[in-house]
Amino acid sequence: APATTGPLPSAPRDLVASLVSTRFIKLTWRTPASDPHGDNLTYSVFYTKEGIARERVENTSRPGEMQVTIQNLMPATVYIFRVMAQNKHGSGESSAPLRVETQPEVQLPGPAPNIRAYAAS
Repeated sequence: APATTGPLPSAPRDLVASLVSTRFIKLTWRTPASDPHGDNLTYSVFYTKEGIARERVENTSRPGEMQVTIQNLMPATVYIFRVMAQNKHGSGESSAPLRVETQPEVQLPGPAPNIRAYAAS
């Protein structure tokens, strides 16, 4: 007999970057409207550098968790994120994409390297 399939989750809502650093971004979102409690949902965040087609994925570590920190990013770079919920029937709809730019690497104040001083006289 064919397996019975149930409803898939709708898209997670309100995907936001709650913390943006030079090399990591913390994302949070809300449960899909189809599953207001969302205790049994797990989530996958897909992300890519703007202009690059290949997506990477970061999964939440436990059901019901609605945040993930994406590490090993490049400074001053635009990334596109989207999140999908999974229930026991499979993956649901993707959220709207979120475009976030990492912080630029800040030059620390201090002596500049390889500067030589010469006496004028």
